[in-house]
Amino acid sequence: MNEEKNQVQSVYKGGNSAITYLFFLVIAALMLFSGISGILKERIDLSVGFEEGFEKGDYYSGVPDCGVDHEYLDLSHSINGITVAHEYFFLVTNEDMTSAISVRAGKDFAENFNEEFENTGKVKITGRVRKLPHQASDTLSPMVIDGLRSNVTIEGDYYIDTKSGILNIVKIAVGALNIAIAILIAISSSKKRKAFENGERKLATSAGSIAVLLMIVAAVGIIYLMIMTL
Repeated sequence: MNEEKNQVQSVYKGGNSAITYLFFLVIAALMLFSGISGILKERIDLSVGFEEGFEKGDYYSGVPDCGVDHEYLDLSHSINGITVAHEYFFLVTNEDMTSAISVRAGKDFAENFNEEFENTGKVKITGRVRKLPHQASDTLSPMVIDGLRSNVTIEGDYYIDTKSGILNIVKIAVGALNIAIAILIAISSSKKRKAFENGERKLATSAGSIAVLLMIVAAVGIIYLMIMTL
């Protein structure tokens, strides 16, 4: 009898603490808040940014009149020598080409602009203004100086991230996954406890296995967010 009690007590001591659930729920709350607020945030017309300047953290939307027909930087990211992601940075301008800002977009973004820099594809950009990574700002620095000599103001510190929509969706997905993980861990813990109370030793449950799988998926999502936002 004493042996059985000790077994049950050891399970209780080794069970999931409140900190475990709090960890997943805090991540879920942060991700959901960031993703949903990003989707709901007001979009400022692109022309306003060109006229008054772009503010970090704000979202802008509009059709740029002109843009460069090639990326000025292809920034790659590697893990253990394996390339896992690319960031492509371009320049877009207002109609008279006196004001420009960088845009992070897909590789084919340049196809929307011809050799005269006209937006022939009438592509619309929407995204959050972020701080340029140092590789981009270093590459852009000589162009900023040349632009000043030609009365062209090139924003040298910030860029419009057209990937913001995808990133917001990933954040919401990661948040939802963390809620599911917390629920599955609770279910698994409950099943293990009941099994021990019945004199059985249950090392794994289907709920626990699914939770582990979702943890891997959520971790991949978080790594992607870190690569694309830090």
